[in-house]
Amino acid sequence: MIVGSSISAIELLEQTYELDKEEGIEPLVDFSSVSGMGSDRKLALYGIAKEEILSTTPASYIAILDFGTATTLSIAQLDQNRYSALGGAIMPGINAQIRILKQLSPALNIPDTSTQNIYSGIGTNTASAIFQGIFVLPYKALNHILPDNVKLYTTGGYSTDMKKVLSQMGYSVNLRPTLVMDTIAGLATNQI
Repeated sequence: MIVGSSISAIELLEQTYELDKEEGIEPLVDFSSVSGMGSDRKLALYGIAKEEILSTTPASYIAILDFGTATTLSIAQLDQNRYSALGGAIMPGINAQIRILKQLSPALNIPDTSTQNIYSGIGTNTASAIFQGIFVLPYKALNHILPDNVKLYTTGGYSTDMKKVLSQMGYSVNLRPTLVMDTIAGLATNQI
């Protein structure tokens, strides 16, 4: 990359793929079986795939839950020495859900965020019941979509809170709060 040039993160990833191709190296993640996957999801899968491929025992499946404007789930399967993107799910983000409920039901007393124990089973008041619905939705998606033997990662603004929730629900979760930005930085400095 030329210092001072303006280049998007996905262009960095594409350049990395092109350079690898020129050297006869297969890309770490094959995205050919999915279409329309956003750059943030691609970058997250690439960052984790790089980490897993370099480990002594890469996971058969990787899944990344990104808690941003939208809550996204991205899944890839190990295929010899690289991963193949399988797809995932996109759900409304936690803040988006809160804003929509406040807008549609202004009489509800909904706090902006919650640092309480957000997975406590059944909500015992309106606010806790709403948060149970919002925070348990990704868990239900996981139960429905994830393959067995998946290595799960969380990233994004609510990743730390959701790691706690998902751990309480029995998942082993790896926390990478700034995964996408770390991947971009690694690509930009040729360290990934």
